[in-house]
Amino acid sequence: MDVEAVLFATDESLQDLRLTSKGDIFAVKAFCHRQSKMHQNEEDDYEERKRKLVEELKKGRERESEI
Repeated sequence: MDVEAVLFATDESLQDLRLTSKGDIFAVKAFCHRQSKMHQNEEDDYEERKRKLVEELKKGRERESEI
């Protein structure tokens, strides 16, 4: 089961996977939530860096065309 699947799984589904303690279920879901959030932040950072790079390239082209 991947991180996203755990986040959408019911407690009963996780209990079927032998996570019988409520504390264990909570801990697994909290861990997966942190992992998912971290992954999303990495994707957002990548997209922001890419956007800035494209802007800089456009500015460079505009400066070259003015010469």
